Amino acid sequence: MKLRESTGGAYEKRGQFFMRVTVAPQQRRAELLPWCTSLAAAKERAGVVQVLVSRLRAAGEVAFIEKVVELGATADAATLASLGEKVSAITAGHFDRLAPAKGKGGPVTFRTFAERWTSGDLARLHPDHIEPKASVQDDVERFEKHIFPHVEDVPLVDFTRAHADLVMAKLPPTMKRSTRRHVAQLVNRVLHLAVFVDVLKHHPLPRGWLPKMPRADSIGKESLLPSEEARLLAGYTKGGDPISLAYRVAYLFLHREGMRKGEAKALTWADLDLERGMVSLDENKTDRPRSWVLDPGVAAVLVKWKAQCGAVKPVGAVFADIAWDALARVYRAHCEAVGIDRARLFQKKANKLQLRAHDMRAFFITSGMFAGRDALWITDRSGHTTLGMLRTYERDVRRWRELGEAPVDAAIAIPELAAANTAAGRGGKTVDSKVGESVSTRQVATKAEVAEWQTQRIQNPPSLRA
Repeated sequence: MKLRESTGGAYEKRGQFFMRVTVAPQQRRAELLPWCTSLAAAKERAGVVQVLVSRLRAAGEVAFIEKVVELGATADAATLASLGEKVSAITAGHFDRLAPAKGKGGPVTFRTFAERWTSGDLARLHPDHIEPKASVQDDVERFEKHIFPHVEDVPLVDFTRAHADLVMAKLPPTMKRSTRRHVAQLVNRVLHLAVFVDVLKHHPLPRGWLPKMPRADSIGKESLLPSEEARLLAGYTKGGDPISLAYRVAYLFLHREGMRKGEAKALTWADLDLERGMVSLDENKTDRPRSWVLDPGVAAVLVKWKAQCGAVKPVGAVFADIAWDALARVYRAHCEAVGIDRARLFQKKANKLQLRAHDMRAFFITSGMFAGRDALWITDRSGHTTLGMLRTYERDVRRWRELGEAPVDAAIAIPELAAANTAAGRGGKTVDSKVGESVSTRQVATKAEVAEWQTQRIQNPPSLRA
């Protein structure tokens, strides 16, 4: 009796799609299709991969089956076609045909190979050795603006140091040293990957070609003082109009929890355990999962912020209404709007940066050191992988102490939420033990109340209170 030919199958589990392929008699293997969005597409991919596996089984080349299934699950259309050619070569015994893939009408160019990296194709083909590219959009922009215009059509096999030097020579003379190094790193990484996948036999750039990283203290940076931050979080502009509450909650969170901008952007309500006051970051820039206990004041603010957001989904963004791509510009504009006029915050010179969104992390680190937190406590939250970076903030800590500055308690930093928190906790008129001021049960504090609170905080900072 003739055995029924295997056709492959598919199924959905918890919103993810899997293909199922018969790899041996009475033995099937399931593989996740991370790109797939429908059961029909999953069945189609299972059918294609099953045909390849069946051809390998018929030819007795079973040693290749596991890898074909693995690659077939993640391959795009072009890679899948290439995989089919390689299976044909294997089953025909023509192993010499397993050469690096060619581009359209010729050898692989620098652009073609670089886009295989930034698109994630290389990571899907070599998941054990190549990780998906983090912060890929920034790198795509650097490729398009600074690299591809000069070397995009150069075949990788013909790429030399002269091409790499041309890219660097064309960079604007005013470009920061750190950005120049980022561009060089992209060129260098593409060539390293080409060697790894055997498109190149040797890396064409010598050791030491990468520009040296500038010292962390060679560029002047500036972050807010605690009294300035208190003014920003209070939220009233010089004209009397309030700053968006969504932005102020985000500023408070970033100032006190030390996350990177991208981490805060991706933060969902499922990442927060507000009952215990904890946050977990399983996916982040350094691929080091982090989890820690939130500042109690921040946890209280987030509880109230969640209530204000209404019916939220676990996968919903905690900070949904923020223009993250323009955050630095908006941050500076909000600071100016509330009357923060310290010129150094807004100056940009050859060796001095103006206030950036990233400087909220500087505020967090300075606050932690000011409060006597140890280095591991700070790096658990900030995600720094070396302790040397923390030494650069010691001057800011000394300056805060000399000025008599200290961060305000997060629980009372935003007047609307401070009033709501105390009202919810006790009801009626209450007295805040930290500033000694009565807080109304109104959801929005008056401008006069805000001014009085801020005056009290600035004149009598926590570090000087009995």
